[in-house]
Amino acid sequence: MTGEELLHSVQIIWKIWVIEYQFRGLPHAHIVFHAETPDGSQPSSPDAIDRVVQARYPTPDDNGKPKPVDTKYIARITKHMIHHHTEKCRRPGQLRCSKGFPFPINPRTYLDKRGFVVYQRLTEDDGWVVPHNRKILEEIDCHYNVLVASTRKVVRYLYKYLHKGPDTAASAITSATPAGQKAAKTADTVNDQIKEYQYERNLTACEAVHRLCGFQCYDHVPTVRPLHIDSEEGPNVVILDTCNPQSLEQALKSSTSNIEVYFQRPADPSFHSLKFTDYFEDFAGTMPDDAKKTTIHFSWCNIQ
Repeated sequence: MTGEELLHSVQIIWKIWVIEYQFRGLPHAHIVFHAETPDGSQPSSPDAIDRVVQARYPTPDDNGKPKPVDTKYIARITKHMIHHHTEKCRRPGQLRCSKGFPFPINPRTYLDKRGFVVYQRLTEDDGWVVPHNRKILEEIDCHYNVLVASTRKVVRYLYKYLHKGPDTAASAITSATPAGQKAAKTADTVNDQIKEYQYERNLTACEAVHRLCGFQCYDHVPTVRPLHIDSEEGPNVVILDTCNPQSLEQALKSSTSNIEVYFQRPADPSFHSLKFTDYFEDFAGTMPDDAKKTTIHFSWCNIQ
């Protein structure tokens, strides 16, 4: 399924996804993508959001009964997309849980003052429905969550889920002491937390199998390429990790930094108004050794 098929007239500008591995259960993916309409605007109108995300049961017919075309869809909502309270999400005495369920009835989708989307929910039963996309639910037949996020929420989501890194655990190695007794402390005893504790990465069975099979754990499209600015010590140069002294000297003499490429751009008037970042964005082929960067590994060094 492509972004155009999912979002109709909306195109995907960029997307990032990361597989998260938990201590129990199957791994799941966190996916963030930026969508725009052909005129460059984002789908922020209620009708545009409703075409992408649904948070309610489908509208019944005139007799109040489910439409035949919605029977399978309703069954999958009931099976996968209904929130159930647990001790972690709701404390005793609270009406709503930390996730906001059950949500109040809302006749129309809108954006609140904080920039968060309040989805359309027409009945009390809709208050328990997890936001999703109907087409995806009908194809994958499992639980998942889709949200339209504002700029502030995207930043929080990126650093809360996508960039938080693997799970770690703190462990300590100490001398054994008899049961019921505490280790004796002397005047020379020093509580060196750096030596006593080690932060170790947790590797679950799911992640181990995932990596042994060579499955991809993350991806981002398009690839972000850093543009380095020369410092006072000298320009940044791209070289191979396995570069020998002879080829290193030759690379340092023949190398061209990003800023040098920019200043050596063609003298045509159409290039005069281009900024540093715009030049490399519109003319990616001018990057030195650009074609090789997808097949070899590079490291950075400074010329003194």
